[in-house]
Amino acid sequence: NEDYWKVNFDFKNNGLTIANTSGADPLYSGIVTISPNLSFSSVVLGTYDYFNVNTRHTFINISPSTGLWSDEFTLMFLAQKYKTGAAILFNCLETGDYNAENVYKGYSIGYNDCGNIFFQYYNIDGPQVFTSSFKINSGHSIFCIKSNDNLTLGYYDFLKQNVISDSFNINSDYLFEPSEYYLGYNTGNSNLNSIKDLISQDTNYRIDEFVYFNRALYSQDIQLINSGWIADF
Repeated sequence: NEDYWKVNFDFKNNGLTIANTSGADPLYSGIVTISPNLSFSSVVLGTYDYFNVNTRHTFINISPSTGLWSDEFTLMFLAQKYKTGAAILFNCLETGDYNAENVYKGYSIGYNDCGNIFFQYYNIDGPQVFTSSFKINSGHSIFCIKSNDNLTLGYYDFLKQNVISDSFNINSDYLFEPSEYYLGYNTGNSNLNSIKDLISQDTNYRIDEFVYFNRALYSQDIQLINSGWIADF
């Protein structure tokens, strides 16, 4: 249902505003933020049809943030790291209140140093990190699916044309609606020490495609979307 298809960036347009592709909700776009010590030319948009991310210097704010939250969501990335090191693909962590306790809300998704995919959120006991058993050592189509307290991290194998995934049980009460959503690491949340530890070095990677649905997709949906992405692989 196209009502659930909120964001689809293919980075084929130049400029600091990334438009949604046809089919996704035209309300949403991406606003590119670049550190003052980087030139715009170092962030490749349009010419090569992908977005270059440096974990300390560039990120994309999805705007507006309203209407994106749901108890179910699916994020998919066609991404590739250029060198070893942890990297944040998507981040909406921030502080909030839950049952009169000051806790973090939102979540982050990325690679760890070993190339595993991780999903992180906070509860009253601190950071809760869920890590895939598989490693991503080159370009892959990565996905994260949340359906209530069920979390799935996986990737699509273009060569074998199948889906590889791990499932986890989480407490989604602590993920309640974030106020901002970012591709890359948003420096506004630099007080998150565990996130800073994850990106203690510059890690460059590229994103060729990104989609966000506020419902949980099925394996056949993942395969169908990737059949359209294989030309970019």
